[in-house]
Amino acid sequence: MSHNKKEIGSGVIFFLIAVALYAGSYAIVVTTNDAMGPQFFPRTVAICMGILAVAQVASGLKKERKEQGSGERSGFNIRAAATIGILFAYALLVQTVGFIIMTAVYLLAQILLLLPEKRLRSGKGILVTAAVSVVTPILIYELFYRAFSIFLPTGLLG
Repeated sequence: MSHNKKEIGSGVIFFLIAVALYAGSYAIVVTTNDAMGPQFFPRTVAICMGILAVAQVASGLKKERKEQGSGERSGFNIRAAATIGILFAYALLVQTVGFIIMTAVYLLAQILLLLPEKRLRSGKGILVTAAVSVVTPILIYELFYRAFSIFLPTGLLG
């Protein structure tokens, strides 16, 4: 698969994810009367993601038109399929299991999926990945809770 077709395909996938994120933001229960509310951040991210995805598709189409007929065949990308699967599992389980646990599991799985094989063999790479995967969701949760007064799903920890 040519680079341009990959760019177009990933742009379409990210646009669909942005649409799903925006639609999913309507399921968030509004518990405060402030101007932003808990729906503000997911909708903002979804809109930005959608705009960037459209720009990526347009760029890929423009480059593809210039090259016209690269003749390469498309192939199955296992990492892309695994990423989509991990994202759907995250979206389905985050309310039940909780933000901190599911985000840590998601980050660990995604980083391990994308790490080069050389880094996977080193104990230091795995240790850094595990640390980042655990610390990051805790910091994000605390930021949203303390700075924005937005309550993310606690799930099993609640």
